Amino acid sequence: MGLAEKRQIKFIEESVFPEIKNKLNDKLGKEIEISINWDSFKTVQQLQEVEHQCLGRITEGIERIASDDMGKEALQESLATIQVNNIEDAATKKITLADNVLTVDAKWEDFSNGIFTPGDYSEVIENLL
Repeated sequence: MGLAEKRQIKFIEESVFPEIKNKLNDKLGKEIEISINWDSFKTVQQLQEVEHQCLGRITEGIERIASDDMGKEALQESLATIQVNNIEDAATKKITLADNVLTVDAKWEDFSNGIFTPGDYSEVIENLL
């Protein structure tokens, strides 16, 4: 991992994480941890998608579910950590929720096949609650 990638990671950790965590904490009324498998990201371009295509869309999907008390309570009981991985093959992308960990495996720079929409997140997560 080069200097440019390390700088992008530092930006995400210092600027993006606090904003996303605040949004989620406000919406859910509980602290949510965010864990990114940095080693799975190889380029700055991939890392640049973490803010909007990744965490932004996950947050939007969660906010849709938490729009009523029932959804909010289900998420409070079932979600403690968001784990993000970058994958090589878009065909293997997936969203899972187990042991209070929402895991998202996606190919973040592949906009046509490798990522999920906010609607995908809300639908899949809601079905797993």
